[in-house]
Amino acid sequence: MTTEQVGEAVRSDAPQSLADLIDKRIQEIQRGVLQRSGQSLASLAQLRRAAGKPAGSVPEVWGDTIDGLSSSDGYRGDGPTRAETAAHLAMTLYAVHQQSQNVGVHRRGRDFGLGAAVARLREREASRRGSSVAEQASSPVTRRFMMLGTAQDLEEVAYHARGLINQLRGGAGTEAIRLDYALLAHQFVLLQDPAGANQVRLAWGRDFYRAPKPRKQSDTPTPEANGDSK
Repeated sequence: MTTEQVGEAVRSDAPQSLADLIDKRIQEIQRGVLQRSGQSLASLAQLRRAAGKPAGSVPEVWGDTIDGLSSSDGYRGDGPTRAETAAHLAMTLYAVHQQSQNVGVHRRGRDFGLGAAVARLREREASRRGSSVAEQASSPVTRRFMMLGTAQDLEEVAYHARGLINQLRGGAGTEAIRLDYALLAHQFVLLQDPAGANQVRLAWGRDFYRAPKPRKQSDTPTPEANGDSK
């Protein structure tokens, strides 16, 4: 792909519109999954199997990941656009997170950004282990989050993000920690540009260190969390 083609692809991506589109698609799947819809469960399984694979390489998920994202400015490059790559990553990571959950794990709002979600995960792990504040600063969760922040390409970002999201799923006796996948898709677009990447890292760091202390049942399911974004 030439420099000119990359520029055209970036201008066509409209990240905020992408966030709205991803929110709508995930909400539809999420409602269906919670209602045990066969079609939604099948879509979730297909997206999960596509996790870790290149955008556009799995035909079964094209409708959920690249439909509606075609460039309108004449871009005809062979590779996926930044929006298509971001949509694929966000949708497939959501599918990994939502697997076997009885509540919706996608929730809109800055309080559910990646940094804030990982901060909640760190607090949960610290509480479970009885760790001190100093120990939390060097915990495995914190170290992986820092590796995410210093990752030099989107493939490395996706690798560390998937590791954290597997932990956000919770386990026996623990409820999944929710995450705003629409915001994450928006950030995945920005991460593919050097200037935008710095903005995203700053946002993640702020959310991580400024996240409110967990309240009891702060993530209790609500009608919005279970399927509706508004």
